[in-house]
Amino acid sequence: MPKDAEPYYQLGVTYVNQQDVRNAFAMFSRAVALNPKHAGAQLQLATFQILGSQSTQDPKLIDDAQRRIAEVLAAKPDDANALQLRAITEDRLGHPEAAQEDLQRALAKSPAHIRSAVSLANLRFRENDTAGAEKILKQAVQSDPKSVEAALALAD
Repeated sequence: MPKDAEPYYQLGVTYVNQQDVRNAFAMFSRAVALNPKHAGAQLQLATFQILGSQSTQDPKLIDDAQRRIAEVLAAKPDDANALQLRAITEDRLGHPEAAQEDLQRALAKSPAHIRSAVSLANLRFRENDTAGAEKILKQAVQSDPKSVEAALALAD
């Protein structure tokens, strides 16, 4: 099925797990070319753009990442991954309050979404609210007691 985006997306995920960024990016790009509404591939590309904007200081990367995230949220307003990525961009653009709102919304819809919990805890920690950060991570552990990631985040 050469016109199906999903195998390309899955290959991209495999390359990410192997830390092969170049091939992962190529696979996610191919998935989006075949299906521009593929949320997973769009969010993976947005992640690469957000990470790339850190090293290159290119505002176009953040703008394009925000566009991709907005498209996913237009179709899936409560997508925890998209909300978490939008929060990262908002924080980088100097809007920590908006970032916190998105992260709280993501956690309200998906209490076990560890990346949102860790991101929100990091924001609280930066504001010297260590008790608030700890509370968020404890809630993440309670939401998914078998999650190693949640337990490690709390331990850190």
